[in-house]
Amino acid sequence: MKQSLKTFSLLAGLAVPFSAFALEPSEKLSDPALEARARNISGELRCLVCQNQSIDDSDAPLAKDLRTLVREQIKVGATDEQVRNFVVSRYGDFVLLRPPFKPETLLLWLAPLLVLIGGGSAIWSAARKRRWAVATPKALSEAERLRLKELGVENADASGGAPTSAQHSSNHQASPDMSNSHDFYPGFASHWIDTQAGKIFARSHGAGAPVLLLHGFGETNIAWRKIASRLAERFFVVVMDLRGYGWSSVPDSENGKSYAKRLMAEDAVTVMEELGHVQFALVGHDRGARVGMRLALDHPGRLTRLALLDIAPLEEGVGDSNLQRVGRAKFMSFEAPRPENLIAMDPGGFLIDALQNGTRDKTLDPFGDTALEAYCAAFADPLRIHAFCEDFRAGEGVDKEQLLADKAAGKKIIVPTQLLWSAAHFPQQPSLLESWREWASDLRGEAIDSGHYLAEEAPEAVLKALEGFL
Repeated sequence: MKQSLKTFSLLAGLAVPFSAFALEPSEKLSDPALEARARNISGELRCLVCQNQSIDDSDAPLAKDLRTLVREQIKVGATDEQVRNFVVSRYGDFVLLRPPFKPETLLLWLAPLLVLIGGGSAIWSAARKRRWAVATPKALSEAERLRLKELGVENADASGGAPTSAQHSSNHQASPDMSNSHDFYPGFASHWIDTQAGKIFARSHGAGAPVLLLHGFGETNIAWRKIASRLAERFFVVVMDLRGYGWSSVPDSENGKSYAKRLMAEDAVTVMEELGHVQFALVGHDRGARVGMRLALDHPGRLTRLALLDIAPLEEGVGDSNLQRVGRAKFMSFEAPRPENLIAMDPGGFLIDALQNGTRDKTLDPFGDTALEAYCAAFADPLRIHAFCEDFRAGEGVDKEQLLADKAAGKKIIVPTQLLWSAAHFPQQPSLLESWREWASDLRGEAIDSGHYLAEEAPEAVLKALEGFL
């Protein structure tokens, strides 16, 4: 029993970080009563970088900014409740260490328990001298293989077309349940194309100039289902799952190395070459836009046009209007397996929260049940959860390093570029457009009345803008 208590105490310690007040003397208010109020409020606010520390305990720059914000509000006469409400209005309920108990904050209330469980999992994993257990893809049933043939996928093997261990020992693909798959692209051909990442899944249709559509985080190629068929009336359209997403292979990775946007851009080049196109236009949303930006910088002769949807050149440029998105990106970039373990406790809930809060009206209506089911199915695989986190680790690491090096060298995107952004998330549109002018020589753009998921929330407006540009 004593040993059990010692073990529990050790695990509990993992959920409580070592604390040391980070408040600097210069930050304190001269009035002791006002300073006491500020300390009381600060002790209730979460550091969005350190996650489990209050802003008083954290020396992160963002925590210092929040402490300053609290004191500025107190100095202008705001009550404690008004200060808290002001901070929550900018950062969401997540900024409260004790958020209001409601369905959308349930995960926050369970976070200490999840960290405890995650810590136990980490200790167990270390004891077993392994960080990731690779699941063996299950074989497809006869019904699933028939469904693949209906979708036009050639050479589907018993593992669902995924690379076998003999073919690509460092790449994996969990077999989706294709027997009940909805065909979002009637008439589109399906392809699994060999790349350095393993097999990349894509679909194609149409005639005319080639256009590649790349999705964002939480989504798959079906993010373009509302506009792809319409574009295919004028263009040869390719929708593709990024490596680690949807039905594409999942390369092994640590510290984001296999999910560098430079490598993902090379996947796109390989796919388009395999489909017969050396040059093409590219439309990218969110993570797909980051791939498009990297491709334009690395392979300027490959692109004829580049459209970037709802993205800033660097992640921190997203702005105050969508701080939950910034916080989620920071969280997912933390060292493995911390975010993986927490997300795996409720992957569907994590994804649904991200999708719903990213829309203008905070609703899931733009996605529809069939698309949500497909997104959640892709998000449920532990290997893919790790891949998603590796994507963001790359964004905070190697991707940012390469972009800053390009900026220092004066490198720019020379292909004609269109920027479309959410009017809800980027209300100060001139600043976003100006930030992109530092990167693109030939730039135009417009706001779309939408949240983050432009092609799903406002497909007609996006289609009109793209057709006028492409």
